[in-house]
Amino acid sequence: GLLSAHFLALQHLAWYAGELLALAVDLGRRLLPAFYTKTGIPYGTVNLRNGVPKGETTITSAAGGGTVMLEFAMLSRATGDPVYETVARRATVSLWEKRSGLNLVGNHINIDSGVWTHQDAGLGTNIDSFYEYLIKTHLLLGDSAFLRMFWTSYQGIVRHLKKGAWYLDANMHTGAVGWAVYSSLASFWPGVQAMVGDIESATESMYAIHSLWRKFGGIPEGFNLETGALHQGAEGYPLRPETVESVYYLHLATADPVWISMGVDALASLQVVSRVECGYAASHNVQTRRLEDRMDSYFLSETVKYLYLLFDPENPFRRGGHVFSTEG
Repeated sequence: GLLSAHFLALQHLAWYAGELLALAVDLGRRLLPAFYTKTGIPYGTVNLRNGVPKGETTITSAAGGGTVMLEFAMLSRATGDPVYETVARRATVSLWEKRSGLNLVGNHINIDSGVWTHQDAGLGTNIDSFYEYLIKTHLLLGDSAFLRMFWTSYQGIVRHLKKGAWYLDANMHTGAVGWAVYSSLASFWPGVQAMVGDIESATESMYAIHSLWRKFGGIPEGFNLETGALHQGAEGYPLRPETVESVYYLHLATADPVWISMGVDALASLQVVSRVECGYAASHNVQTRRLEDRMDSYFLSETVKYLYLLFDPENPFRRGGHVFSTEG
């Protein structure tokens, strides 16, 4: 956020003198201690005043350890200090080098030993943005090494995780599916496929995902494809952006009005189901439509933003030259 605002301020505010970049540098320096591990994969938590907390767990997720390249690389490019990009690159490559023979990464890993402690591979929670940042790092920096890592991963994902129109979690070493539960976080994947030109596969998945939206007025956190039931403990829709993000990228790639129609469906559901007096409320259960007293920040930074861009074809941010981070 600080870096994005900094670059925009440089373009549009004549009086701006780099104050936001100074704040980004201060924050970046405070985060660096998390990366000083045996593998280079960072700790999941760092105290901004005191560094890594005493007794902090050495177990972190693939997404947590491998979703830093965009921000840290841009901080290095903006300041001329290579340390940020260096530690971020080492973290990503270290995770990548620990992939399985099926070219899949697991869910959680020990940052000291490099051993996967949770060996389920997938596109949902704790893994999703690792793959997203492989391709986005290439798009932002033109780094072919990240493009190669992405395409190798892509082949493993399609071969071992794709089940019809859906992508499910499977053992990273055997490809065996543990359960047929679709994670709502995996709904970012059609958008990534649109970025790389696999429109046919992206469209197939997007239609399937949209069928869930039409049924429930939002994508439940977990949906059992075998039983057709909501996954226990994952019945809600906390206003996540992944579905509308993918719809946006598919419209950007194809200009097909069907994606506008899907965006209209999403917007209508938000207005009918989630609108409350002071904003929009997360759904605790998409069947009962019971709401929670919360609206996460990503609703504004991603969900609403992608809908806005979808409905504004002349917006300058649609014309290229911008890469959105995993938090928009």
